[in-house]
Amino acid sequence: MNRFADGALVLLAIAAAFWLGSLQGRALGGADQQLAAEQRERDVSAQHAAALRAADTRLRRVEADLRTSSSTATDALKRALHDEKTQHDRLVAELRAGAVRLSVPIVATGGAACIADAARSAGTAGGDRNETRAELAPAAAEDLAAIATDGNAAIVQLNACIDRYNEVRQRLNALREEMARAQAQ
Repeated sequence: MNRFADGALVLLAIAAAFWLGSLQGRALGGADQQLAAEQRERDVSAQHAAALRAADTRLRRVEADLRTSSSTATDALKRALHDEKTQHDRLVAELRAGAVRLSVPIVATGGAACIADAARSAGTAGGDRNETRAELAPAAAEDLAAIATDGNAAIVQLNACIDRYNEVRQRLNALREEMARAQAQ
């Protein structure tokens, strides 16, 4: 039985060596797999960091462009409002000096002379020189000019606001599309 026991011990030793080698191989292979997984994770993190840096750079560029554009638009608005005020001030000065007079068409409502004037102007066209008109007092003309100037200034401001909104919207939409294309790659 010695031979049998020796053979069994040899087989047992071979099986144990095989099993220990298998464990060591798994441990080394597992470590290699772990290292590979960690490297893939570092690569993905580096790609994400690069993509974030690129997106941040694009966003900063768009912000700088919008700041510059906003400054230019603000300057243009200030010039337009200043021009509107200058034009109004010139009109007021001319009204006060009597160089410009404002009048409105009127409809005569009483008296024989008024009836004759109304009959004379009833068949006239809108720009006819024979139309019955009343001249406004300089103070009333100034008030009317101020209303028109305020309306024009409000229109200029609203148009500038609409233009700025449309520009910002267009640039942000373009940035969003650019970022979507970058993510798709």
